[in-house]
Amino acid sequence: MNPTPTEGRRRYRVLDLIGRGGFGNVYMARLEGPEGFTKVVALKIVRDGDVTQTDIKRFRDEARILGLVRDRAIVGVDPPIRLGGRWAIVMEFVEGVSAQRLVSRGPVPPRVALEVVQEIARALHKVYAQPGPDGRPLHLVHRDLKPANIQITPEGDVKLLDFGVARARFESRETVTSNTIGGTLGYIAPERLKGVEGPEGDV
Repeated sequence: MNPTPTEGRRRYRVLDLIGRGGFGNVYMARLEGPEGFTKVVALKIVRDGDVTQTDIKRFRDEARILGLVRDRAIVGVDPPIRLGGRWAIVMEFVEGVSAQRLVSRGPVPPRVALEVVQEIARALHKVYAQPGPDGRPLHLVHRDLKPANIQITPEGDVKLLDFGVARARFESRETVTSNTIGGTLGYIAPERLKGVEGPEGDV
């Protein structure tokens, strides 16, 4: 990939590969704009190759979902853009380490673990009940909660990442995910394997 993809008067200088997802890779990048403006962002770019049109629609829906919600525990996002012919999402870059990495270092103190769980539960409850553009609750369900998708910042803030298989009720969505089992083996709720979807699956 071109290390400096461009979009309009902005360009993104890729600094590091920080993650691999179902639809593409996530890079740490520096946004370079007019008048010397710079900002470190996370750049999620759709992979070349075996990505289907359904995957691309779901990728764009991820950006729409993130654009509808506002919460301190959920990453901020800009509208989807095209970079070098591929779809990309520009997101807030979150410093820190994943809960998966923290757990790999040894037992997490119970108080810390409870604070992380409480913050994620608070954010999920808020966005499930949050009104969408039509005034009805979004009924947003993440569907892929796991330690790798929870980031802890150096200041102790908690961020929930990767809404690639999330589902929500809003008119502008491109895909309908009711027949798709989302999640990662080992973390999927048993009822989800039977086609039963709801906030309980995230809990």
